[in-house]
Amino acid sequence: MIIIILFFCFFICIFIIKILHMINYSILTYIIGDYEVLREIKYNIKDNPHIEHICVTDNPNLKSDTWKVIYDSDLDNDYMTCWDKVFNIRYNLFKYSTNDICLRIDGSIELIKPVDDLIKEFNDNNYDGCFLIHGSRDSIINELISWFRFKEYSELEFLTQISIIHNKLKYDFNKKGLIEQTISINKRSKLTNIIDNDMLKLLCFNNNHLTRLDQTMFTAYITKVHSKQNWMFIDRSIMDGRYFQKYEHNNLNEKIFMKPPEEYLIPHFNNKKVETYKLP
Repeated sequence: MIIIILFFCFFICIFIIKILHMINYSILTYIIGDYEVLREIKYNIKDNPHIEHICVTDNPNLKSDTWKVIYDSDLDNDYMTCWDKVFNIRYNLFKYSTNDICLRIDGSIELIKPVDDLIKEFNDNNYDGCFLIHGSRDSIINELISWFRFKEYSELEFLTQISIIHNKLKYDFNKKGLIEQTISINKRSKLTNIIDNDMLKLLCFNNNHLTRLDQTMFTAYITKVHSKQNWMFIDRSIMDGRYFQKYEHNNLNEKIFMKPPEEYLIPHFNNKKVETYKLP
């Protein structure tokens, strides 16, 4: 009996030590209007008290069994467009996160398994932020053209973005590199505040509303203004279904499956190849 008690105490101590060494972080998603559906978390949140799971919404009636739903009344008004609301969350994460590290995910992503190793890598190396590099397009101009041709991005917004990126940010459109805004890791800092404030100003050119395409402007801004910061890059394999599963927007059943790695473009940032972090 004594041996059993000792074994039990041993495992309890191991569990407590593990919890004490965990890095506290937040995972934040958002549900605005009917653009996206809420995807419940697949792992047991009670086994992961070091993770704060936040879902920000403009819907006072949204409920969840796994997310801490935060209804932001500032977003619940008729003047703001969907993208005004989305980007006022995306570029203001620490209005909601109580932790100093916040992993932001698009509403199309389902959480399968905690990403503690990714957060540890980010924290241990004191990165300023972490981004996902686009796998199918490797330049800002290609992304802008794609949105104009296939996503009904208006000619005015298309030309205005080109003008701001070229004339104000002095960005070279021949450079390789495109940050995808599906996932990012951010930390509470003066730099994050500067980036957030600057991005909200740069994106506000659509009749006093925020344009709905931000990753082109974000890439140009980060490359020209903050390229020397200590950035980390996530490998696309994070969405292979082990940790995250990506779905079609506003669809609970239609999964988007990863292509073979060789079919994705070599990741670039600021015209240079970059190493990406792969989860085990």
